[in-house]
Amino acid sequence: MTAKHVEDVAKKLRGSAGLGGLDANKLSQLLKETREGLRNEVAELTMWLANGFPPWTSYRGLMSGRLIALDKNPGVRPIDIGESWRRLFAKCLLAVAGKDAADKCGIENLSGGMSAGVEAAVHSANEVVDGNYETDDLGFVLVDARNAFNELNRYTMLWTVRHLWPSGCRFAFNCCCCWSPLFIEDEPGHHSLSSQR
Repeated sequence: MTAKHVEDVAKKLRGSAGLGGLDANKLSQLLKETREGLRNEVAELTMWLANGFPPWTSYRGLMSGRLIALDKNPGVRPIDIGESWRRLFAKCLLAVAGKDAADKCGIENLSGGMSAGVEAAVHSANEVVDGNYETDDLGFVLVDARNAFNELNRYTMLWTVRHLWPSGCRFAFNCCCCWSPLFIEDEPGHHSLSSQR
């Protein structure tokens, strides 16, 4: 991991601001305008999370998130907006070790390390259906529309990552080893929840 990796990844970073108020565009601009020292520090911190066992208290704030309430008519779904720094660290790791994840996922999981993997699957299915339209051999696509990420068993995920993607397992463990604090602001003040299953 080098400052060059950080610089390249920062150019592609997208997303809203987490608790710290720094959105992806501002973070990209900050990394672009500063000297190489900040990019080196980001690379060092990413390497520390990917290769070491730092104490949770040293980076807990970076793993926290801002909650917003999404009206689902009926009901409300809380959406977590994580820190831009955390997204940057994860994308830096994927820039170095993401090919291993994509290779291990293969066709089993089209979002593992691939850009637009799900979109490619939809286009492929459309081509198959369009190609067979004149015959009676039509196909169908089964789409899992459930909110799988929120139903994920964290321990099963960590076990799977440990055995299938060793180059990213320690980073995944360090990001998911404890419950991240999530904060929502309303009229009386701030309330916090833990990111738990």
